[in-house]
Amino acid sequence: MNQLGMLLACFGSVFNVLTDCSRKKILDRHYDAVLIGFWCKIAALGFFALALVVLLLMGIVPQLPPVGSALHLSPAAAFAIYLLINALLEGTAILLSYRALQISPLSFCVPFMALTPVFLLPIGKFFLHEQISLGMTVGVFLVVTGSLVINRQLVAHGWLEPAKAIFREKGSRYMMIVAMLLACTAAIDKWFVTSGGDTEMSVRVLRSFSLSLGKSMMLALFFGLLAWWRLSRRKVVGTEAARGGVGWTAVWGDVPGWIVLAGLSSRGQS
Repeated sequence: MNQLGMLLACFGSVFNVLTDCSRKKILDRHYDAVLIGFWCKIAALGFFALALVVLLLMGIVPQLPPVGSALHLSPAAAFAIYLLINALLEGTAILLSYRALQISPLSFCVPFMALTPVFLLPIGKFFLHEQISLGMTVGVFLVVTGSLVINRQLVAHGWLEPAKAIFREKGSRYMMIVAMLLACTAAIDKWFVTSGGDTEMSVRVLRSFSLSLGKSMMLALFFGLLAWWRLSRRKVVGTEAARGGVGWTAVWGDVPGWIVLAGLSSRGQS
């Protein structure tokens, strides 16, 4: 990994923390997780729309790689198929992470996201044909071990407590599944951005922007349809909670800042 990649990875880690903290603040108010997912993606789309306008005014047009050539599909059609697959994987991961944050403390959830590289190594090997070096293996081991051991609340009861928490805490188990799903989406994202052989950094950046914009749109649609179905069903069966079923826009009157921060930081991860 070059220095730029290392720097971007560090920024991604910071945005990960901001995203989880802001989501936890919102979910502690007992709002519907699906509705939160929808508004976070809408907030993210607002930032991307502003960035898109700036790019177009500068004469820069986002582009798509030739990912559909092997299947005799146009880049737009292949991109649409990719977004559908990504929405299912990433949407499921987001919902599971929301549920984990609802039922478990943050310290029992976030450290297990460090397991993502554990799943990335074999996925990168077999899907992207990347070589796994000894240094990469040692690095992943140190990152995972450090992320779990740094949780003093668990380690205070024994060095094996982080591992035991996986079997004891539902939130920890959910976050393990989230780590696996996000490892899959990360591998697919890299394949999308680097498709077509070695390309310039500027081309990869524009592809990444197109990818992030498309993912935000598809996930907003995914969560919007799911939220509409859930809210409609609650009204039919008459089981609306005092706060969880008050309507689409109630969260904006309560925690608008956390919604904006969650949307911005979630896109900063991309």
